[in-house]
Amino acid sequence: IHQEGCPRQNMTTPAQIFKALEDRVASQGAQLVKEINGVFIFVIEGGADAGSYVLDLKTGSGSIKKVAPTSSQSDNGVTITVGAEDFVDVFTGKANPNALWASGKLQLDGNMALAMKLGSLTSGSKL
Repeated sequence: IHQEGCPRQNMTTPAQIFKALEDRVASQGAQLVKEINGVFIFVIEGGADAGSYVLDLKTGSGSIKKVAPTSSQSDNGVTITVGAEDFVDVFTGKANPNALWASGKLQLDGNMALAMKLGSLTSGSKL
């Protein structure tokens, strides 16, 4: 999710990371849909950016929106629940998602195989 002039290490809020993901989907959405073919639901807890974000890499050219997921998205995707600070730390490479999961700070529900595909989207972060 690296942007020119805005490296991941300087991102400090979920909103900044979602904007970078949005930019990546806008420029590479059709390819990402072909590669990933799934829906990620991020439930961010705490902070100004708390809420549900749906990253749809299953339909069309992909999209990312701050909305409640549909039942179809929840049933066929993977839901990742994590605190705002831990979310930022995972996407900036400061935290290991496996360690957060083991400590209960990150919860996964749904398609675990799909969760493993998220790493290809984050281009070098640890998620």
